[in-house]
Amino acid sequence: RLTQVIRDAADRGENRLLTVRGPRYAGKTRLLKRAIDATQAQGMGYTVLGSSRTSNDVWTSFFAFREIASAALRACDAVTQRSDESLSPTVSENNANLRERQSERGSVDAVGENDESIVRRLVRRKILNKSDQLMLSRILPDVMDTQLLSLLKGWNPTALTKAIMGSLFKIMIPLQPVMLVFEADGDDCGVDSSSWDLMEELLLSAKERCPQMLLVAVSRHSLSSEIPKSIIDRHVDVHIERMDKRDTECYVRALFCDPNCIDRNMIVDSHVVDGVFDRAKGCPLFTERIVLWSQRKEVIELDETRNAVVLNLSIDDGYGDGWNDGDLVSKKEAALLMALPADLNEEILEVINNLPHHLLDALKVAACMGIAFDVKKYVSLRDELGFNDSLQEVTATHGIFIETNGCYRWKHVAVYEAVESIIISNERIEIQGRIADSLKLLPNCHKVNNGQYARHYVMAKQWDDAFDRYMEAGDKAEEKLDFVGAIGMYQQAKICLTKSQKKPSLRRKLSPHAALGLCFREMVRYEEAEMELEFCLKQTMAVPDEQRRNSQNKETELDVVTTLATLKQAQSKYSEAMELYGRALPIARARKDKHSRVWLAHHVASCAEIHRKSGDLEQAKTLHTEALGYRELAVEEKSCTI
Repeated sequence: RLTQVIRDAADRGENRLLTVRGPRYAGKTRLLKRAIDATQAQGMGYTVLGSSRTSNDVWTSFFAFREIASAALRACDAVTQRSDESLSPTVSENNANLRERQSERGSVDAVGENDESIVRRLVRRKILNKSDQLMLSRILPDVMDTQLLSLLKGWNPTALTKAIMGSLFKIMIPLQPVMLVFEADGDDCGVDSSSWDLMEELLLSAKERCPQMLLVAVSRHSLSSEIPKSIIDRHVDVHIERMDKRDTECYVRALFCDPNCIDRNMIVDSHVVDGVFDRAKGCPLFTERIVLWSQRKEVIELDETRNAVVLNLSIDDGYGDGWNDGDLVSKKEAALLMALPADLNEEILEVINNLPHHLLDALKVAACMGIAFDVKKYVSLRDELGFNDSLQEVTATHGIFIETNGCYRWKHVAVYEAVESIIISNERIEIQGRIADSLKLLPNCHKVNNGQYARHYVMAKQWDDAFDRYMEAGDKAEEKLDFVGAIGMYQQAKICLTKSQKKPSLRRKLSPHAALGLCFREMVRYEEAEMELEFCLKQTMAVPDEQRRNSQNKETELDVVTTLATLKQAQSKYSEAMELYGRALPIARARKDKHSRVWLAHHVASCAEIHRKSGDLEQAKTLHTEALGYRELAVEEKSCTI
């Protein structure tokens, strides 16, 4: 079925969203790769662009498209290259790099040049224009100065998504037929809402603009509840189930044969099939590792005289003791079950647990850092007890990581999850505390890149530090207009606040709610914005009058009231907005000595705009004149800052 859907997208222009789901280690990625290889061998000629994501990436807007867009730039650069330009990687080389990355989880950036220089070259060729560069910067932050992102502030989210779609199509049209593969590394790796919106727009417009395009999402869980309703009719779901006993027999046979020549006459002893199936429960990865383990231990072997895979265990060796002839499971099968690892983690950890202590400790620290991490950012840990040297050693001897310029990624999710499983709770808190302490040595500009750093403080149960980091990460995301990411950060900050042992100030308590209100407003999610801001207002007004006169509390009240007023204005509820600003403006005027004249002018002008939009032009003129007077004074005093 996978092969048919892939073929139809290329031959008939049947754009689809194909979801491939199944339990962990069920062979989803491998099966998809075989289906792609099969169609490529038939001459489909797909340009395959892939991306991977972890649980840390679900809050970053358009993150699922980041690697895909970067790879598409390189492929488009290659196919549109003019004869008078210097050679760049060929499309086939790019695709080879992409397939290698998909199989090894390496970095697309290994191709070489940075994204910005490629975008500039495509602009010179008139494949893209400056507006496209701006739109692509929402997916690839490095293709344009972040200060220029302010040009997108205030855009309607739907209009912005459509504009980004148009820019993406420009670099994907020359690559047709094109396949976008979205993979997940581990559990809780959902697709961010912005990426779903972009997938929706791509599919709805693909028939006219890029007909030979297929989107493939691979996940451990069903994505049906996340898929936009407008593209449900273009959705094809393929559920990969675990192998049954007959599949297990075929797979064991294949593991003992030459991959290019399967001997279908080879016999697999029924005791071997029953034992392997009972232990692996149809999991392809565990089945494969059981067979390899059994070959190393000489528990299962190929009897070439009979051309049969047989059990090489004597039931008199102590295996199978306690089994009677009348038991349902034969003595031979019982002997095999007792010899085999109990589960996949046990099999993997047989090797891991035999590592020297310093290497095992390094793996535990690496597991606490996540499935991918940049060791250069963990300053004190990098040099502590040779941690960096240990990572390089275990990579060289056991191939556990893929390393590029100090950036490490676990090569196999199964190994990462196995190591995670042996870290006890107290040990985890201690390790995460060390990681958090290491992060405190970073310059501030590096601390707030994303919520991954805040997560370390959470795991170390340092709730107040975690709150601060999540708020900083949210602020940084807002600066980049990544409101989806900011919302995730602020929601996590709220959770941290509930777990803190300290009683927060009113401002600290309300700050994540107020920030959420602003982000929801920008996302045109007005009901959610109103709920957060109304909560802030109620909490503020519940404070006794004498406490509300406190300078900090007055500042909080002003922020809450003005933010709620701008929300009411966006909803065209001008009478409510004017009432709120009627309360806010006296507070702002009373606090003019605490702020600059530009700050006061901003509040007065905002109130004037609400009057103008409501039709009260006379009052609007009066307030705008007042605001202009404050700005002129600021110029005279050379204090034009907020």
